[in-house]
Amino acid sequence: AYFMMALHPDPATPQPFFGVVAGTAPDGHGSFRALYWLRYLSWAATTPLILLDMGMLAGFDFWENFLLICLDILMIGCGYVGAAEDALEFVAFAPGMVFFVIVMFRLANGVQAAAQTDDSDDKAAKMGLCLGITLVTWACYPVFYMLSQQNLISECAEVIAFAILDVVSKAVFGFVLLRDEDLLVDNTEMQVIG
Repeated sequence: AYFMMALHPDPATPQPFFGVVAGTAPDGHGSFRALYWLRYLSWAATTPLILLDMGMLAGFDFWENFLLICLDILMIGCGYVGAAEDALEFVAFAPGMVFFVIVMFRLANGVQAAAQTDDSDDKAAKMGLCLGITLVTWACYPVFYMLSQQNLISECAEVIAFAILDVVSKAVFGFVLLRDEDLLVDNTEMQVIG
């Protein structure tokens, strides 16, 4: 769907591609640009699952996972408000980045601590790889968000950049996580028992 958005033949007439283009948002220069609201809905549905997976790997309890997921949803909400309303762009971006930093800091510390205390070097390396994929790709999202909000990249480049980030942060992460059942089973059993 992201590549179809990038190849949309006429951005001046935002016809929905399976509901992806919902309308327009002010671009800060007296005109409007397409607002891809489905992107934010997708993130609100998928990023909590990634955080839950990472939280389970780190051995977080229910409330730690719940807090990270709530902060994540608030972060995405701030991004949507900033994208939809030009006047609130920086007002919404600032708290969104605060939520982002808290989530990334807690996630990084928790997974690193779990990896250091794990007996298996192979398992610790895979936990580190999952964490690395998440930290690096998620750190790119606010960069491309600001580049697109400031019209420093084209709409096509924005869509392609977010599509690549989504594939790496979700599909590649999922592949790395699911290719080793021991990584999941040991930590899941620990959550159920502990």
